[in-house]
Amino acid sequence: MRKATRKIKKNAGAFAIFLFVFLTLYVISKMSMYVWGLYTSVKTQFELTHSYISFPQGWPWEWAWDNYINAFTSLSIPITLPNGDAGVALFDTLLLNTLLYTLVCTLLDLGTSWLVAYLMVRFKKFKLNAIIYTVNIAIMTIPIFGTGGATLQAYQFLGWWNNYSFYFWNSVAFTGMHLLYFHAFIEGLGKEYYEAAYVDGAGNFTIMMRITFPLTQGMFWVFYMTGAIGRWNDWNTPIIWMPDYPTLGYALYYMTSGEGGNETSAAFLPNQIAICMMLMVPLLILFFAFQEQMLSNLRIGGIKG
Repeated sequence: MRKATRKIKKNAGAFAIFLFVFLTLYVISKMSMYVWGLYTSVKTQFELTHSYISFPQGWPWEWAWDNYINAFTSLSIPITLPNGDAGVALFDTLLLNTLLYTLVCTLLDLGTSWLVAYLMVRFKKFKLNAIIYTVNIAIMTIPIFGTGGATLQAYQFLGWWNNYSFYFWNSVAFTGMHLLYFHAFIEGLGKEYYEAAYVDGAGNFTIMMRITFPLTQGMFWVFYMTGAIGRWNDWNTPIIWMPDYPTLGYALYYMTSGEGGNETSAAFLPNQIAICMMLMVPLLILFFAFQEQMLSNLRIGGIKG
C-alpha cells in the first residue's frame, strides 16, 4: 500500500512539473508576440524593408518613438455626414463610438438575457417560458445561413441601419448561451432566499435587484468583461452595420489595409503595429485590474443544510 502511494505521489509530482514547464513555455510564446510588437513599432520603415540592415526579429537600430505620435494623429476615417456631405471621423469620434458599442451594447445584451432568465425561473408556470427556452435551443442548434442580406434590408427599412439606434436594437436580445447560463445559475440558487424575503415584505422588484442580482453578479461581470473585450476588437460589425459611425477596431482594420501611402499615415508599416499596440493597452489594463474576478471560481447559492 505504501509503495502504491509513493508511486502515485511520484507520478503526480512529475505531471505537475511537466504541466508547469508546458504552461510556462506557452505563456512565454504568447508574451513574446507583445514584446516583438513593442520594439517593432519603434523601428523605421527603412529598417523594416531593407533586410541587409536588419531582420524583422532584431532589435531596432534607431528607436523611432514618434511612430506612436504619427499613428495617433493619423487615426481618421472618411465618413458620410447625416446631411450627405463628406466628413472625417477623428480619434474623439472613434473613441465615443467604441465606448458606446463596447460598454452600452454589452450591458444591454447581458442585461436583457439576465432579465429574461430571471423571469423564466421566477414565473415557471407561464407556458411562454417553455416556448422561449425551446426557441432559443432551436436557434442555437439549427444552422441558419444566408440571412445577412435580408437582415440588412430589414434594418434599412426600419431605419436601424447606420445610426445609433442599431446599438440598441441589435443588443436587446435574449437568445444564446448567456440565457442558458443565467437560467441554470438562477435556478440553482434555491427558493429559501425568496421565501425569506417575502416574509419580510419584499416585492418582486426588490427580490430581483437586492437578492438575485447580487448573487449572480459574479457571473454577470465576468461575461460583461469578456464581451466588452470582444466588442472592442470587433471591426466586422461596424463596417457592415455602422459604416459612418466607425469604431477604433474599424479604424485599425481600415488603417492596416493599406490606405494612404506616405510616411505620416498609418499605412506606414511601423505605425500599423503602433496602432495595434495602442489599442491593446486598455485591454491589458482591464485584464490586470479584474483578473481576480475573471479567474475566480463561481459559487452558486449560500444555503446549507
